[in-house]
Amino acid sequence: LPGMDCYETAELIRGRPGTRHLPIIFVTAHAPDPAAVLRGYRLNAVDFLYKPINREVLLAKAGVFVALQDQAEELAIERARRARDDARRDYEAEGLRHKMEEERAKQEQLARLNGILAETDRRKNAFLAILGHELRNPLAPIRMAVELARGGALTPKLVQIIDRQSATLASLVDDLLDVARINSGRLDLRAAHHDLRSIVMDAVEACRQTTEGREHALNVELPASAVEVDVDGVRILQVLANILGNACRHTPPSGRIAVTMRVESGQAIV
Repeated sequence: LPGMDCYETAELIRGRPGTRHLPIIFVTAHAPDPAAVLRGYRLNAVDFLYKPINREVLLAKAGVFVALQDQAEELAIERARRARDDARRDYEAEGLRHKMEEERAKQEQLARLNGILAETDRRKNAFLAILGHELRNPLAPIRMAVELARGGALTPKLVQIIDRQSATLASLVDDLLDVARINSGRLDLRAAHHDLRSIVMDAVEACRQTTEGREHALNVELPASAVEVDVDGVRILQVLANILGNACRHTPPSGRIAVTMRVESGQAIV
């Protein structure tokens, strides 16, 4: 090999991608030299043959190494195929996982929406139940006033009762038609300046027909002077009328019902 020895040739073979794994057999006429053999093996040589060369031995060794190289290439192809299959399975598994996560997220979102709808429906039913209960309170004094008016006793006080209770009904109907408050389940408060004694007496008048029908002894004690408060008169009237209505229903006939009001530390107590 003029200008280049076998080791440099082996380095060139190993340095090219297409022949990097090609089996190399050194054939030499030199006597065995451990240093030369070690250098050859470091270059990944597979064997050394010394002259004179036995043709059958050379063919047999070459055949073995070629077969081993073919097997190595087949193994490399199989590893690449397995790696490709593993990568495809991982990709499919990842896609399936993402799909399951998306489906789970959709189910959770649907469950949240169903919960919101159920809560909205519950609030609506509770709101309507409250209003249905409140709507009955103003009707009793209105019916009483109408009955008295039919008997020819239409007094200014009866007109005032009808007017006041009709206003209460109108306010309740406004609440009923307010969809936003139905969805939120709340009632707005409209605070104004009132004499609490008048509200208490309105509540008493609202239950007057019931108390008289059951022959209740209704005792009302109010302060002599005005009790000024800033409240939603309609709501406070509803509260007091509900309490008095319960008292009328649960007090035996001819029983006693007492309504008192006092002022303590700047607060009105009924």
